[in-house]
Amino acid sequence: MILCRICGQGFRFLPTHLRHAHQMTAADYRAQFDIPAGEPLASDGYRAAHVEKMRRMQADGRITYDHLPEAVAAARDAERPAKRGADREAHLERMQAVRPWEANQLPPGAKRTDGRDADRAREYQRAYRQKRSKPSNDR
Repeated sequence: MILCRICGQGFRFLPTHLRHAHQMTAADYRAQFDIPAGEPLASDGYRAAHVEKMRRMQADGRITYDHLPEAVAAARDAERPAKRGADREAHLERMQAVRPWEANQLPPGAKRTDGRDADRAREYQRAYRQKRSKPSNDR
């Protein structure tokens, strides 16, 4: 069950309740309570039943994905809204949890999984990046 933060009642699918009881959209509710876009407003059971229903419709041929190339192109061209409160905080926490790339390096003298010397591969990568970053006069 998903609890409504306005009235405290539990529902399987919150957007319908929000529309009828509180005259607001799911987007308004998310904005009011700073709920990230990735957090569902439907219960686990409701989402599982919906996934199963969609799989049956795909198997029956009632749903196709012929529209996806155009939809992907439209999504790439669309402007994205800025991250809000909880989204921004969650992103910051994920970024702080990721160690700097130096911490992920193999220790000196170690071998990579392909058997090559890690130090030599690292030196090669640094030289390659430096070479690529210099402007070429050949053009």
